[in-house]
Amino acid sequence: TEVLSSTVKEKEVLDLVNKGIITVYERGDVGEPVAFKPKDIHDLDRVAGVQIAKPDGTASLIVNGQDEVMAVGDKLVVVNDDHVVPFTEVTRAKDDGLEIGTNHKKLLDNVSTAIARTYDSYVASYVVEKLHDEGIPVLTTHDAFTVPVYAMNKAKDYYNEAVNNIYKFGGSDVVVDARDNLSVE
Repeated sequence: TEVLSSTVKEKEVLDLVNKGIITVYERGDVGEPVAFKPKDIHDLDRVAGVQIAKPDGTASLIVNGQDEVMAVGDKLVVVNDDHVVPFTEVTRAKDDGLEIGTNHKKLLDNVSTAIARTYDSYVASYVVEKLHDEGIPVLTTHDAFTVPVYAMNKAKDYYNEAVNNIYKFGGSDVVVDARDNLSVE
């Protein structure tokens, strides 16, 4: 939950990589993203893409400078791989020209946002799929679920299951009651 409520730190990114929740990619020899295992915080300077696993076996992908990314096996294919560069690469103006340096803020901001969106979409998909399987109509608007009154508690139960699936997937023994996170209007 700390990861979802603020910007992740470098060590947290490494921990998520070690848990297999995040796969990081660097720019390969011909520009394509290639998976690698960072050994320490300094290796994060090379990260040009991130894949975030979800409890249901799917994953989301972000690659710096790319709108269209797809996974083919364990490789990422991008539309225009000439622009794949590390998230941490920044250009600074100097008196004698430009200097390329590193700054982890863009990487950490992107990873934090991607994690939050990935798990938000997982929760919404989980609730909608479970309700659909039971033949219960549901209308979603951003992070809200509109269901018939008779299905209100069922929607809350599935929401709670999805949230706890994320905790379990992350290796936590924590079990929460998230049912009251959904308001009734």
